[in-house]
Amino acid sequence: FRLDNLRPALAQVGLVLGPLVVLALVTGALTGGFAFPSPARWPGSLGWMILWGLLQQYVLAGFYYRRFTELLPATWPSYLGAALIFGLAHLPNPFLLILTPVVGIVSCWLYRRVPNLFALGLAHGVVSFCLYYGLPRGLTYGLRVGPAYFGS
Repeated sequence: FRLDNLRPALAQVGLVLGPLVVLALVTGALTGGFAFPSPARWPGSLGWMILWGLLQQYVLAGFYYRRFTELLPATWPSYLGAALIFGLAHLPNPFLLILTPVVGIVSCWLYRRVPNLFALGLAHGVVSFCLYYGLPRGLTYGLRVGPAYFGS
């Protein structure tokens, strides 16, 4: 958790994950998935997703990735190890099982270049917000994981 490199971290995260946001929004528009809340509800929903994203990025990059770098001599195995654990945490949602390991590798790569959990948490929250409200529930299953995946 640091602020000294926040600007370069935000710039790098925006360049890499910005296209994912655009892709999610365009896909949602083309598939009829747009179900965004009223603008009055955006701050609360987006704020919660950013906070949840920060926690997840702490676990992914700040904990698992850093531990894997201590255990493994090469960079890519560390990315893969952390990303696979991150992906498995999203069981049994098939959409997230495919997406999260890929984005997990990207997050670890970004963290290695400019280590800043605030930037990664913000990006995670914005991407989650766009996926949750932009894409059809039939594709994302409402981003539910664990027992909640089987709920109504």
